[in-house]
Amino acid sequence: MPLTTRRTLAVLAIALIAATALLPGLRRSSAQGPGDIGLSAAAPEAAHGAGALVVHRVTITNSDEIPMMVTFEVEGGTWEVDVPKSMTLDGLTTQVVDVPVRVPRGASDTARDATRLKITGRSDGPFISRSLDLTSWTGGRYAADAFTGCRFDLNGDGLVDDIDVNTVRDAFGSRAGAEGYDPMIDMDHDGRIGASDVQSVAGHRRTCGPTNTHDTGDIESKIDSEKIRVHLEALQAIADANGDNRAFNTAGYDASVDYIVEMLSGTEFIVTTPEFIREQSEDLSPARVERITDAGAIPLPESDVRSLAGSANGDVTALAQAVDLVLPPGPEADTSTSGCETEDFAGFEPGRIAVIQRGTCQFGVKATNAIAAGAVGVLIFNEGQDGRTAVFSSSVGETKSIPFISTSFAIGEEIAGLLTGGEDVTLRLQVNRGIIEVVQRNVIAEWPYGDPSRVMMSGAHLDSVPAGPGINDNGTGTSTLLQIALTIDEMELRPENRIRVGWWAAEEIGLVGSRAWVAQQKQGELDRIVAYFNYDMVGSPNWIRGVYDGDGAVFPAGSGEIEATHRRYLDGRELAHVPTVIGSRSDHAGFLSAGIPAGGLFTGAETPKTAEQFALFGGEEGVALDACYHRACDTIENVAFDVLDEMADTIAHVLISYSHDPVFGLAALGDSPRPGVESVARRLDALGDNPGHIGQAIIGSPKGIRWSVRPSTLSLEGLPRPAWLEERLEGVDLSHGHSHSHPGAEVLR
Repeated sequence: MPLTTRRTLAVLAIALIAATALLPGLRRSSAQGPGDIGLSAAAPEAAHGAGALVVHRVTITNSDEIPMMVTFEVEGGTWEVDVPKSMTLDGLTTQVVDVPVRVPRGASDTARDATRLKITGRSDGPFISRSLDLTSWTGGRYAADAFTGCRFDLNGDGLVDDIDVNTVRDAFGSRAGAEGYDPMIDMDHDGRIGASDVQSVAGHRRTCGPTNTHDTGDIESKIDSEKIRVHLEALQAIADANGDNRAFNTAGYDASVDYIVEMLSGTEFIVTTPEFIREQSEDLSPARVERITDAGAIPLPESDVRSLAGSANGDVTALAQAVDLVLPPGPEADTSTSGCETEDFAGFEPGRIAVIQRGTCQFGVKATNAIAAGAVGVLIFNEGQDGRTAVFSSSVGETKSIPFISTSFAIGEEIAGLLTGGEDVTLRLQVNRGIIEVVQRNVIAEWPYGDPSRVMMSGAHLDSVPAGPGINDNGTGTSTLLQIALTIDEMELRPENRIRVGWWAAEEIGLVGSRAWVAQQKQGELDRIVAYFNYDMVGSPNWIRGVYDGDGAVFPAGSGEIEATHRRYLDGRELAHVPTVIGSRSDHAGFLSAGIPAGGLFTGAETPKTAEQFALFGGEEGVALDACYHRACDTIENVAFDVLDEMADTIAHVLISYSHDPVFGLAALGDSPRPGVESVARRLDALGDNPGHIGQAIIGSPKGIRWSVRPSTLSLEGLPRPAWLEERLEGVDLSHGHSHSHPGAEVLR
């Protein structure tokens, strides 16, 4: 709607001020000539959150003696603006009108939601137009002119504090349309006030201002994939020199530990290698393979024979039979699929020893198929390409019912040649394994600056699977954190919070190293860890950009904000990303179990790329995100350095942002009382008749609350039961059923 006048010589001067209430101190523009328009804006005195009503005061002055008609034009995209109707101003008068603006409730913490509100004044005759940008939504912050606030400051006092947290708590469980529901405090816009909303506000419990928007450009500019490549090449060389892997309890893993320690030895990082003990199945006496001939037994060299972890003990003698061998070997690793499919054993005679070639699938698959075909033992020889000729160490998984022994390509090729020539080959396999205690090392590096009571910890597993060198899984995470640590030392960083990095052993056999380290810590030490960031596989060849999905009441408070911080950075770079299930497949699991907020990045493993992921990221639809996952081909050639560079920048940004924030509120609820038993009962009433919501109801509640669930029944100990529960449990025997002490009682420290 254009602004028009009844006299072409009318003079219009407009000044604007933005505030949650009508504020004094209007800043007027300088005098304008006839027909000109002046616009200006002053900074508001308080912050505004999503859903807040912001009032722009518009002062209109008619400096002519002739009355004029005034209307407004507002451009605001999705902004909800209550534009005043047209009005008439007498000559030489000033009138104040209010333009209420509702900050979009759907705006999220991303720069992509930026929307600008523009109020335009126009004068016709001569036609002159002048506009002013008044507001914007950027990165979850409301801005008017140069002022920036926080949408988590619900009462507009310039702080995110207990008052704001309790505002959300008081409305816990309310739903859209019901009494007590306020869209302004529905932070995740899901139509109900839940634990994630409490966590969102608690996670921003700090002086109002940009949240985790520290300038991390300096460290990002110093970290690039070529520097990380140097470490990946070193890990590849370690694997090449140690049986093609860096697996737990091998020389390759020990050399990997030594490399990390050596690289950090000249820095200010305090480096330790805490040990833990794991019971492991090992050879109590050397495995033996003999070829039985008419002339007697011919033993194979002990240096060319190893039993595989998971092998049964035994002493078996039988005829050998080849299983789908590829000889000569193909030019690349994993050309052979020997033993990977049940069809490979077509014609196999039960009671024989299967001679199988390494390649393509995991050894456990080959083992299962061989047992199903009736084999009484298995001899697996290396595949035959460069770097895949020597005897190797590996595992067939859980203990099997028959012996499994590995040998070199040369021996396997010789036996295969005899079988192909029509000769009967009788083999004897002997395995004698037992349980021994294995001492292994993690690596912990701590930067000696920052508040030791507020530790920001990141980690990556250092080991590979026995089948390969593990360069994407997880040399990429390992090397990225190492380069960030070296850069922190180079920059002589002085953060507000303590920075700690862990490189974990034995992740590939069950997250053993990280869980052992967490178990070794006293509760007071764990309480000092404010957040844990996990980076496992961040350079997959057919990649996605996956961010651990930490939203929801099932994760410790602050996990959602860790996710959001990763997302905000990627959004700022206009890099598409998707949530990935946080799950328990990597080392963050032990920290989550200890009540420590966690998050991280992941570029993909064995899962095929979906059509949706292909549309976002390109690559190859229907092909595994990492086709070399847990295979010998997970070499340095298996790394996508373009996405690794992006992931490294994101990791550096997140770690440094958290380390520089002196009061970042991931554990802030510990400063305010936990909700009492009565408030938990009120929450249950608000949530309604759904046992699945019990976890949300007792987040942050006092210790000692227990809950039990079985089909159609739910009981609580330590708090009054809500009315709906009492009715439901009338006459029900609660002496049976599953009982669980909910971790929510420990979540919000």
